[in-house]
Amino acid sequence: MMTVALIIYDLVMGAGDRASFWTHRRLSPVSIAMMVYLAATTISFFMAEDKKTALIGASGWFTGLLFQYGIVAVFFSISIFGSIDKRLIYIMLISAMIVFTIGVFHRFQVDIIGIYRNLSEDDYPRFLSTIGQATWYSSYLCLIFPVGLHLFVYSEETRDKYVSGAFIALSAATLVTQNSDTAYLAFFAILACYFVFSLRNKSDGRGELTRLGQVTLIMSAVVLVIGILERIFADRLVRLDEVSLKMAQGIIPVIGLMAGTTVIYVDCKKYKVKKCFVIGTAFIFLIVGVILVAGAASEVYFTPGRDWGNGRGLIWMRTWQMFRDLPFINKIFGIGPGMFYSKINSYTELLLANAHNEWVTAIIEFGILGGVSYLAIFVTAIVMSCRNSRKGRNSSFAGAPNFEYIIVSMTIAYVIHGMFNYQQCISTPMFFALMGMYCSLPTRFIGYDKV
Repeated sequence: MMTVALIIYDLVMGAGDRASFWTHRRLSPVSIAMMVYLAATTISFFMAEDKKTALIGASGWFTGLLFQYGIVAVFFSISIFGSIDKRLIYIMLISAMIVFTIGVFHRFQVDIIGIYRNLSEDDYPRFLSTIGQATWYSSYLCLIFPVGLHLFVYSEETRDKYVSGAFIALSAATLVTQNSDTAYLAFFAILACYFVFSLRNKSDGRGELTRLGQVTLIMSAVVLVIGILERIFADRLVRLDEVSLKMAQGIIPVIGLMAGTTVIYVDCKKYKVKKCFVIGTAFIFLIVGVILVAGAASEVYFTPGRDWGNGRGLIWMRTWQMFRDLPFINKIFGIGPGMFYSKINSYTELLLANAHNEWVTAIIEFGILGGVSYLAIFVTAIVMSCRNSRKGRNSSFAGAPNFEYIIVSMTIAYVIHGMFNYQQCISTPMFFALMGMYCSLPTRFIGYDKV
């Protein structure tokens, strides 16, 4: 439904711009990568034993060939016929804030939408908000967060600051209660990207480091409050993993408050050692954070074996055995979209629709050819964005410069999150939509500059 809605919205809103497409015929590198991927998924479909399932996808996931065509259609419809204005960005952020608010309430068993009615208490940690499955939820959180972060750091409008500031606060609140450990890695990657971007840029009066310090303060303060609430309402708190509890109830938010204050002070004083100092502060924060969290996660992530990563070690072992036994032609071209479950059943009693790793699942279903072409979309997006930024071809996003920064940080976060989860069914349409905005020829944000 999301895919269909995006395409209809785009075609209707962009109706007046269709003629201009023919004056911008050059395809972006990402567009070429998309077409190669589409060809690879089509070939894999013909390799499938069950064409109906390969067309629709496994029950509950529905990422078959039709879905693959749909997400690519989202990208091309927006990149070619796009007419997206700032109102859509606000809709994205405000709707995300509603989703996050419901998610935080769910962690304290305040079920305002009734999804817990048919679940046992043991299942509560696995589901939250309007999205449902916790890892789907965390992938959505990691994907949308760079949009609000970018608006806060680079927009000069007061209204943008209030909206994006509220968004960042709610993102922090739901980050430490959503219960997927991968989200912490992805968030760190996003924030690290923006700190690197701010240190790379020449001073232009925007005070990027100061605003990133403010982001650190907002997030740390909110996490501290969540930790206090978890202690006060411990009897109502859903059973969260040790890592999440340590993040909110430990010393990490206090370190964040100190780090944010230090960054703001150093940037406001315009010290010449600013870059070295910020890098050193970030490094210390990282080391302390890893040491503190590692103690809580030692049994899950620092003990190799079949149970590594909440059972992912066993799943990946069985997936490798399955891939090893596939005929050569299926190794190259795959077993068909959405067909993972049909083969893995012979290797484990677990009911699995994917390998809990998006990239491994792509290699199984689309073959080495399709898996590499799928990953190439994301690698190409990073390379293209970095190259445009380095050459000064920066594009605008909702009135803020450097759209490239969103693409780079969002893509890196997506790749990291996909290493431990399968998120295509929920986040990929939005990722391709944002990529389509960036690859528009020309970019069609109302009143904004061309790419």
